[in-house]
Amino acid sequence: ENPEYLKNKFSNTNDVVDYKNWQVGLGRRFSSLKIYYLIKTFGVEGLQKSITDTVELGKTFEEELKKDDRFKLFCRREMTLIC
Repeated sequence: ENPEYLKNKFSNTNDVVDYKNWQVGLGRRFSSLKIYYLIKTFGVEGLQKSITDTVELGKTFEEELKKDDRFKLFCRREMTLIC
């Protein structure tokens, strides 16, 4: 059953196909499919470069925060997570 804000006269009478109900399940198989296409699209080296670049960006951001007295770091940086 749709929430009130998604109801309309066309969907309620089943005169049209509601494509919002057509989705891939968010299970383990779909997660592995996402990883497969990610590796297929960017390659292992491209994926490694993307992760490395993101970690470097986290390091740069941490350094910039340390320079500014308005911010205080409560724990050391893990990958790109900065608190």
